[in-house]
Amino acid sequence: MFHNKTSLPGHAPPSPGKGFSMKLGFSLGLAIALLGQLMPATAQTNPKPSEKPKQSQPSKAPNQASKPQKPAGAAKASSAAKSGTVQKTKSKSAASAKTKAPAPPAEITRVARPGVKPLLPASLAGLSLVGGVTVAASQSNSIAVAQTGSHVGDDLLIQLREAFVRQDLPEFQRLINQSDQAQLKEHPLYPYAQHWALRQRLSQRPIAEANAEALQREVQRFLARHDNESLAEQLRKTYIEWLADRESWAQLKLEYPKLIFQDEAALQCLFHVARLKQVSAETDSPALIAAQSRALLFAPRPLGSACGRLFNELKQQGQIDQAGLQQRLRLALESNQPGAIRWAAGHLGLAAAEVDRAIEQPEKCLRSNHPAIAQIAWVRLARQDSVDAYRRWRQAEQTSWPSTVRSFIVAQIASISMLRMQAHALDATRDALRDSQALGAAAIEAGVLGSDEALAIMARSALRAKDWDSLQQVIAWMSARGQSEPSWQYWRARAYRQAGDEQAAQALFKELAGQFHFYGQLAAEDLGQSIEIPPRAAKPHEDELKAIAALPGVQRAFKLYQLGLRPEAHREWWVSTKLMSDRQLLAAAELACRRLVLDRCVNTADRTKLEHDFHLRFIMPFREDLEASASRVGLDTAWAYGLIRQESRFLLDAKSSVGAQGLMQIMPTTGRWIANKLGYAAFKTEDLQDMKTNLRFGTFYLRSVFDDLEGSQAMASAAYNAGPNRPRAWRATLPGPVEGAIFAEIIPFSETRDYVKKVLSNAVYYAALQRQEAQSLKKRLGEIAPKATSQSLLP
Repeated sequence: MFHNKTSLPGHAPPSPGKGFSMKLGFSLGLAIALLGQLMPATAQTNPKPSEKPKQSQPSKAPNQASKPQKPAGAAKASSAAKSGTVQKTKSKSAASAKTKAPAPPAEITRVARPGVKPLLPASLAGLSLVGGVTVAASQSNSIAVAQTGSHVGDDLLIQLREAFVRQDLPEFQRLINQSDQAQLKEHPLYPYAQHWALRQRLSQRPIAEANAEALQREVQRFLARHDNESLAEQLRKTYIEWLADRESWAQLKLEYPKLIFQDEAALQCLFHVARLKQVSAETDSPALIAAQSRALLFAPRPLGSACGRLFNELKQQGQIDQAGLQQRLRLALESNQPGAIRWAAGHLGLAAAEVDRAIEQPEKCLRSNHPAIAQIAWVRLARQDSVDAYRRWRQAEQTSWPSTVRSFIVAQIASISMLRMQAHALDATRDALRDSQALGAAAIEAGVLGSDEALAIMARSALRAKDWDSLQQVIAWMSARGQSEPSWQYWRARAYRQAGDEQAAQALFKELAGQFHFYGQLAAEDLGQSIEIPPRAAKPHEDELKAIAALPGVQRAFKLYQLGLRPEAHREWWVSTKLMSDRQLLAAAELACRRLVLDRCVNTADRTKLEHDFHLRFIMPFREDLEASASRVGLDTAWAYGLIRQESRFLLDAKSSVGAQGLMQIMPTTGRWIANKLGYAAFKTEDLQDMKTNLRFGTFYLRSVFDDLEGSQAMASAAYNAGPNRPRAWRATLPGPVEGAIFAEIIPFSETRDYVKKVLSNAVYYAALQRQEAQSLKKRLGEIAPKATSQSLLP
């Protein structure tokens, strides 16, 4: 449950940082001395797992409303809990050398050690693994798997990592000096200490050229020892940035293709810069590099320093024309970043003083003789007051301006207005479609009406009013990639059906119906099919489980989970499972369930393509306790499970950045309100970490918002995520009754919109597993009618 952060609609929240960006200014001599202690004279190469995955990088639409902050179930505690899908990214197709899997490690006696976070929370210690529906480990514990034990250097490793994250090299050095080097080198995660030390040295600026060659040799030796491992992946990213700052373009060109995950825009841009600097007529040309860089340079987000560098290089070589510069300005306006607007305007040669005035005092520049300055002013005015901007636009439309400028201005007014759920959003969308009618197909590629994200917002304005013709037109303006999104495939199919083109509708419904997500479920029902669980894959054999357990990366991941180092553990797990077959993924998921790393169990099972086990995808731990809490308030347990799966991925100790805690992510303030309602006189915030208390409180609150919103699961799910008053406000803007699927689609907060879809889709599968019968998502979604807004009494 969220208490939302208040922010202007249309302002994107800052993207969370990836990894640890270490910008240190410590003494290089100190770092060299430190690494000398950490690096062994001869290092033994670890066997490398042959299977590696891709990290999920959910992208935020720059023009979408900021994500809400929870009132009782907060922002997802881990990236894994968010990721139901893995985004498509370019990655190296590495040919893995076959290595002999080492024998599983010997059983190590677990010793309670102060400061070391146990692998299993206390409330999980007695959890039964028997029975497919209970936790998912379908074969109980009949196959012995060695457990991760404690090691002498566990506490020290945690302290070293904390010093690394704090960028505290002196403390890092102090810990090393006071430690038993022999014991540290025996620790299974000792390479992490070496890795952190190297990354600290690479992050120091300015680069000490006198020592650069020696550092480079040490880095390359480490990368060779840990090739195709997570440790090498993270170090190589830092190394690529270091090479770019040294302008070592030839070496950068060699290093980038070795990355397992080639999906970070900044690193992609640096690679393309290196190609431009080392261009060879035989293999590369500036025109080819420009074409391959287009998606990076014309995405609806600020470019950042690396991609800005690439943009400048391409412009200097004549590969960015005037149309490209104008498109970059439109994207900067859409993302609403003043710095990016000024940067793009500067490339167009606009006077800085005029640009500043249009940004800061837009109402004074609406009639500018320069269309680009007026364009900035109108979009900035819409950010301030979209109602006033649209009124003024209708009264003072400048027909002398190019149609590309007019179309973009009114399209931005439309998308900003829809984010605010304003009634005129559809009228503005229709105006934009009318003004752009004469533009050709090139205008779509140039994003004249905005990015796919902005067009999606405009499409929702048409969907809210059930204007199927306008919906079709807006979808047609999207890129091929945008049109292929399941959401717009589904709604386009619905529009075809409304227009009487049943053949086209059926074709799209059939394409979606075999997919296990919200739109696949809706499409199946539109085809008259029931939603059922797919046949269960054969159970993993003993040899399959042992093979996964023997992978060094999997062993390191479990050790990292034991120590509470989840980001590092997640990376090890992803790298180890990236190229796994369905059979291997199912075995890895089963193993994770047995180790009670439940979020990895779910996420790994979610990735199979042909063989599926929904008892692993939709695990049901704590079933007796959840059913007791749910039955006490008359709540559907399938819905509760669907919500927990999305909230915390069953992590008992989940805690969000805003303070929400436990399985059902309850905020302390909401917890106190619930405690008062239930008569918990001695309630303390830490009680939310108790599994039984968390389930009792969470189910009580979910039932409360369900009753508060007239028994709508769609609205109650939105309320649990965005607070109880926002769904009321959104409902009040409806022009008439709509099906629940439309209500879910038009939610202006991207996080809440995704949340509602996933919670209810999850609930359908949980109900099918529990009741062994076909389910209907549309029945759960119901119908939602407009109603005057009123203030909820719930927190």
